[in-house]
Amino acid sequence: MLKNELGFLADKPELGKKEQKDSAVTGRDFSKLVSECCGTVREAWAAAAFSVKNDTSIRRYFDFHFKFLSGLISQHGADADSLKHLNLLMDDLLLFYGDFIQHQQLVALEYYNYRLQKVRPDYELFMALLESSEINDHLRRCLCHCLPPLYTEIAEGTGTLGDLFYREKLIGELNHRELNFFGMTEQGLVNRLMAVNFNHFLFFQYLQEQATRDMQKIEAVFRGKYLLDQSINIPLAKTGNPLCFDKRWTGICDLYKTWLYEQGTFLSLGSVPGEACPKIPLNISVAYLACLIRAFYDQGIYGAVSLTAIFEHAAKVFTTKRQEHISADSLSNAYYNISQQTAARMIGIFNNASAALKLRYFPV
Repeated sequence: MLKNELGFLADKPELGKKEQKDSAVTGRDFSKLVSECCGTVREAWAAAAFSVKNDTSIRRYFDFHFKFLSGLISQHGADADSLKHLNLLMDDLLLFYGDFIQHQQLVALEYYNYRLQKVRPDYELFMALLESSEINDHLRRCLCHCLPPLYTEIAEGTGTLGDLFYREKLIGELNHRELNFFGMTEQGLVNRLMAVNFNHFLFFQYLQEQATRDMQKIEAVFRGKYLLDQSINIPLAKTGNPLCFDKRWTGICDLYKTWLYEQGTFLSLGSVPGEACPKIPLNISVAYLACLIRAFYDQGIYGAVSLTAIFEHAAKVFTTKRQEHISADSLSNAYYNISQQTAARMIGIFNNASAALKLRYFPV
């Protein structure tokens, strides 16, 4: 049975509150005890990691020690000497056994800010290089908005271990010696951010807007090739790497590649991304247009085109009986809320169209 190697640092549970206060190891005595026991604790951790225990037991063991040590850090955060030794002990735990610990766990506020302070010089160096670089203003403004909140002190109960690891990884990639040695370029920065899965919505927005700006400078006949080249140049997402800026979003490489594919769909349908196109007035409402799209989509007429691309294209090229300007969202809502009355009306339209075709091409 793997044990708590740090149990002797806790207050004795069998004592009352007053007795705990009187007998607890505090202040200088606690700091001295921590410094003296660190070597023993590290040896015990190493022995546990290489023991014959199964993987689940090992993970529980190190998960427990992470939580317990986090509690000690929070409890003794006001004691600088004790906090110093506890932080160093946590450094070792995460450095050597971090893979055994669940990244969703919250990190003690004192330790989180301690780690942020360690990477603060790297962050400040990068921001200084960013300001003096010749990259375009759009990317500079994007990063100046996105990065500062990541490297300031956080509120208690908001930072997970995965968040902390990601912030350290991100600034490490941005300060990579190759990027600084050869000079900071826009494409180099974009590649680094995509490689480290910086799926911040503002960065994704920057990628979209920059591609649209580039396409508007290119002759229409070459825009498809531009989209293909952009898609090919997207770095391959690293499989098995859980680190990302926002776990609620898909990886930035997949997000951008999907968006490029949809832009290519617009081109193939005759719409130029980023430019207005003449609209075709239809003598039906949004509800009937959505029903028409549903019928075509269910029959496979659109092929592999996504519904999102279909809605956005239809919103750009059509006006309806009651609305001069329709949105992709309104089409989407109508698509998923087709009433029987609307469906019946569309069946009538299809029947009339079928009868007209029969009369024209199969006369009696």
